[in-house]
Amino acid sequence: ADRRFRFFVPEHEMEMCGHATLGAAWLLRRRGEASATELRIETLSGPVRAIFVGDGVEVTQPAGNAGPVENPAPVLAALGIAAADLADAPVLNAATSRIKTLVPLRDVGQLHALTIRMEAVRAACEAIGSTGLYPYAMANAAVAHARQFPRHSGYPEDAATGIAATALYAGLSIIGAAPPELIVRQGEAMGRPSEIRVRRDPDGAGLRLSGRVEFLQGVDAHNR
Repeated sequence: ADRRFRFFVPEHEMEMCGHATLGAAWLLRRRGEASATELRIETLSGPVRAIFVGDGVEVTQPAGNAGPVENPAPVLAALGIAAADLADAPVLNAATSRIKTLVPLRDVGQLHALTIRMEAVRAACEAIGSTGLYPYAMANAAVAHARQFPRHSGYPEDAATGIAATALYAGLSIIGAAPPELIVRQGEAMGRPSEIRVRRDPDGAGLRLSGRVEFLQGVDAHNR
């Protein structure tokens, strides 16, 4: 690898973080500390590549895998919903790096109205071997709205979760519903909207994750 990346949240170190990888790789190239075309990165979840095209960057991920959650009752309880609130798709544990639990909801309004308790999310994740609950609602075949409630990161919700977006693509692939490119809109309920893009890797069997990066010079990025 050219670089080794490590990722930390308040309660632990993470194996992989998609949007942090995008931002760090973009900045290294901007500073002239990466080649113009590619950066090979070592992470705790395995090697990835940052591929530069113009001012954009894509990060590779494995194709991933997914399987049904046999007893989704703790998940539904943690989200305060019933089985009747689910869309016509299974609740899945899916992963390209870390396991995320995909919970399909019928509409975006219902998704944004969810309220959770961190301790309930943690208990549900521990019961099913997940690192976070990822409820989502499909706006159309190529656009998903999603929220990410981590198991124990030290905060209740993420505004952007690249490896959850790739896990969602893996899950949609399992049920035959993955588009050529998936747009995932996250953070809207928090007032911190993000847009994540996932597509199949044209050069291999995996996936590519991308999103727009901005340089926030002189700005308190934590509050952005």
